[in-house]
Amino acid sequence: MNIKELVTISPNTAGQNTRLSCETRIGSEWFVLTKNWKMIRKEQLGEGPYAKEEIMTIPFSRSQGVFRFAFDLFPEREMPKGDDIDEIEWKQHRQAETDKHTAAFQFFAKHMQMKVVGMKNPHLIGQPMFVMNFVNHHSINTCIAHDKKVQVYNKVNEMSLQEKLNLALYFQPSLYGKRHSEIKNALINLQTGLLLKEEYLDQALNYDAKNVTVAMGTYVNKAIQMDLLKSPNGQAGYFLPGNVYVGANDKEVLGYFLKDPASYNNVIVPRVNQLEKLPEDDLQFVQEDLGKRLSAMADFQKHKHMAPAQWDAKLTAAKAEAEALGVRNIDGKNYTTIMDEIDKIKRGDHKHIPKDGAKLTKDDMNRLANLKLIAKDLNIKGYGLFTDPDKLAARIEEAKMEKLVAEK
Repeated sequence: MNIKELVTISPNTAGQNTRLSCETRIGSEWFVLTKNWKMIRKEQLGEGPYAKEEIMTIPFSRSQGVFRFAFDLFPEREMPKGDDIDEIEWKQHRQAETDKHTAAFQFFAKHMQMKVVGMKNPHLIGQPMFVMNFVNHHSINTCIAHDKKVQVYNKVNEMSLQEKLNLALYFQPSLYGKRHSEIKNALINLQTGLLLKEEYLDQALNYDAKNVTVAMGTYVNKAIQMDLLKSPNGQAGYFLPGNVYVGANDKEVLGYFLKDPASYNNVIVPRVNQLEKLPEDDLQFVQEDLGKRLSAMADFQKHKHMAPAQWDAKLTAAKAEAEALGVRNIDGKNYTTIMDEIDKIKRGDHKHIPKDGAKLTKDDMNRLANLKLIAKDLNIKGYGLFTDPDKLAARIEEAKMEKLVAEK
């Protein structure tokens, strides 16, 4: 199945009464498009096989403001198999589709009075009188460009702060010394980000920090921004120690070190590594807060169909279990966060066990949790700090004895 492309052509000023005469200069030659969709040199018109051909003219008016035509975007090269296929008809159809394909891309898209949506027409002269739109082609390209933007955004957003700094110094050296948020905005802001502009998308997707030339270019830009190649005498250009001239701009400096890797490895790299500092991470707490808000949203999705009393009971039970296991600072935490803490303790993640805690098996953990619930009912102070189930069991027995004595 072939893909049909739809083309629309209209006057640059809507509702204008005008006509498009299908002849134009492309480069140094004049071409015409005939009523039979043949693109030929103007001098060929009326000669030989084109003796009866006439130049196509497209009229526009208020009632007829758009000219449309469609064609196979990828004309078939081989005749389909089948007994019902007439070879002559197929060849005629294929030639007609090929002629329209040529007319669209080689004639109209290069017409000296035509603006092409989403494409550059290098043959346009002055202000365009007509506008051409490859409807499907433009739609496909828009989808591809948006997909690329998403890929670039995710690629950069997932980088460490050091990786973002290196990327920034490679594409936009002036970002050296900026904060994390400023670097991120400059590179991948959805409206203005440098790397999300069409001309940078492929470069950003193909960016490889380990590539020798990329790595060297990044270090060169860092050295320039750190003033490591500045002349002590105030001379224009860039210099190595000893007043060795290495270039007038970053490209010349990179070219110099590509030819002299010893100076690069022995002077530039160690000096940059010694002086380089990471940008101020002003997004750290913002990202942490975002994580909390996403966790709270997850909570909402889980309990939005529950009755309030049912949810409150579930949250209270989780808090009691967490407190019994020794989780501290429970107040203010949502259900998802509390259950994460409980799961980590039950899995044996000892970062969540009080510092004086010994290594416990899962059975020990479960026993400890149950004992803490009992201890809570007995109002034993500090029961949450116990990490040895035997010691807590002994303390519970003491508490029971104390209760019996008090009741007598």
